[in-house]
Amino acid sequence: MKFLRVLCILLLAVLVYGCKLEITVPQHGQVETESGAYACTASDTCVIEVVDAFFDEVFIAKPAPGFSFTAWRTKPKGFCGGKHTPCALSTTLFPGTPLMQFLESDSTFFLEPVFGQPRTWLTRAAMPTSRLSFGSCVVKGKIYVFGGQRVGAGLPIDSVEMYDPVTDSWLQKASLPEPRMGLAASAINNKCYIFGGTTDFISASPSVLEYDPVDDTWRSRAAMPTARVLLSSGVVDGKVYVVGGLSRPSLSASALDVVEEYDPLQNTWRTRSPMPTARGALGIAVVDDQVYAIAGINFQSLTVVERYDPATNTWTRLSDIPQARWGLGVSSVRDRIYTFGGTNGGIYDNAEEYDPAMDAWRNIPKIGEARWGTVGAELDGQIYLLGGSTGRGPGHNSLTDNMLYTP
Repeated sequence: MKFLRVLCILLLAVLVYGCKLEITVPQHGQVETESGAYACTASDTCVIEVVDAFFDEVFIAKPAPGFSFTAWRTKPKGFCGGKHTPCALSTTLFPGTPLMQFLESDSTFFLEPVFGQPRTWLTRAAMPTSRLSFGSCVVKGKIYVFGGQRVGAGLPIDSVEMYDPVTDSWLQKASLPEPRMGLAASAINNKCYIFGGTTDFISASPSVLEYDPVDDTWRSRAAMPTARVLLSSGVVDGKVYVVGGLSRPSLSASALDVVEEYDPLQNTWRTRSPMPTARGALGIAVVDDQVYAIAGINFQSLTVVERYDPATNTWTRLSDIPQARWGLGVSSVRDRIYTFGGTNGGIYDNAEEYDPAMDAWRNIPKIGEARWGTVGAELDGQIYLLGGSTGRGPGHNSLTDNMLYTP
């Protein structure tokens, strides 16, 4: 074994052309290596020539006072994207080392920290299309938004747009095959899956669509066993769990307790243990492979929070959310869950943080403008709160808002 490792090193020394590691540091922090060999200060771009078969460094992001390091940026040819820990880059231990496959490439690869000011809101580039009750997913450092309702347009919309946080800009993408709102969306295996919703405000749909961001193309997949609208979904261990919803697009419709598991590789469904509290327009978050169902509506607004364990196919009741509401935005960052806005007759600007380990809620800074039908998308340790509406009934509006929250 030792002889083989030495031989591999000799072969690598012959074959390697080298690559470059480009470190981009935004304001409010710096990047250093554990060894002290490299340092890159705020607003700088540093380039390291990696030609040594024994390169072994641990890169540490150090925020300025009053700021926090949220994660390494997820981007093409980026290292450690989405991770909150120091980034270890090494060629000395051959199995599983990230630099090995790149050393021969003579290419440039990237490392970039994301810094934010904790418990603050920032305004980012607005969506081109206003919308509420839509779907969103995150793939390879980009946020995608699907369908929804644009108030004034009447029927659901088919618009699909992609947000790039690096350039703070939006691009139009291939439209949904048919307009829909009240859908659920989840990302898995670098593709986005769209579940249910309504295409006509009359009936709920069971259809499932797969979007490939690389090709910007759509295809139909196996339909859900249960048609529903205002449902929600979350991903655990390669499966999508589609939870709750309403039987038709009306608040007077029957709320559903249905939980169905979708396997995208097999394109198959199976029914799982029903949610104890039937509801639609709920929020879903996943922490430590557990699915949390939060608030929603079943003829009346709910405060109920329940946790589903896919491994045991069981549900557990938890502490209620402080304010009964539905149509809220929900997202998770590492081991915490965050909830935003919603409606219960009135429109709310509430924002809360839930600690699953303590089963406890606390208030966090409010959004700034009350809204419902909004969507939260987590990327690199921060939450983008998108769209929604500031009113209900005649004359209410839909939003293009893109608000960034750093936990």
